[in-house]
Amino acid sequence: MAASRPSWNQFSYDSDPRARLRHLIIGSALLVFVALDVVFVEFSETPSAALVFSVLSYLILLLLSGAAGRLPLKSGFAAIEGDRDYDGNLLGTVPGGTLGRVAIAALIPVVLLLILAFIPDLDDPLDPSETVQLGSTFAVFWLLMSLALAGAVLGFLWPKSGALDAVLVGGTVILAQSLLSWYKADASREALQLALYTYMVWVSICLIGAWVGLTLRQIGDADLTAPQSLKQGQSNL
Repeated sequence: MAASRPSWNQFSYDSDPRARLRHLIIGSALLVFVALDVVFVEFSETPSAALVFSVLSYLILLLLSGAAGRLPLKSGFAAIEGDRDYDGNLLGTVPGGTLGRVAIAALIPVVLLLILAFIPDLDDPLDPSETVQLGSTFAVFWLLMSLALAGAVLGFLWPKSGALDAVLVGGTVILAQSLLSWYKADASREALQLALYTYMVWVSICLIGAWVGLTLRQIGDADLTAPQSLKQGQSNL
């Protein structure tokens, strides 16, 4: 008796509940961050509150994105054809594992921060202290673009761990910015604490980039796998 031909819906990636749960966890992390941001802006402007907010929101983003990274990422095709784990690694093993991926991804944003800090005359009319504090809208734009790109690369090349890596990259850039502000602009501890809640935006930008990269990778893999699965179904007729 001939086997029935599989339909596209049978192989749809969106039919995998674990894939949907992964996106739900990442989206929840970003929504929680936005909620905390609104609460802080509305009810407090003190340095101590900024420190509590930044630490709390960072831990929530870290935990939720880490939970998403621990989920087995499988396509609908892989789940039906053999229930294989989908790690999505396109570059092989990176030296240092997570530390290596984070260091590579954070390289461009940190280098941009160093350029802004130590070459203040680079077509920028701002004084050094304002440059380090990223008072230039142009500098902020390119920094956020580089973080979004770093997150997208992480999510695309390593979809299983890209969300967690993106949060770690954002935290690394925040640490670098805080040290530069303290070293170059003589920023006080209170001023840094008050600025931390705005720096947390960088983490969310990097995580959004990873989310976009992850989604693009899943769509691309589904499109590549679908013809093979449909051909196998036709051969069974």
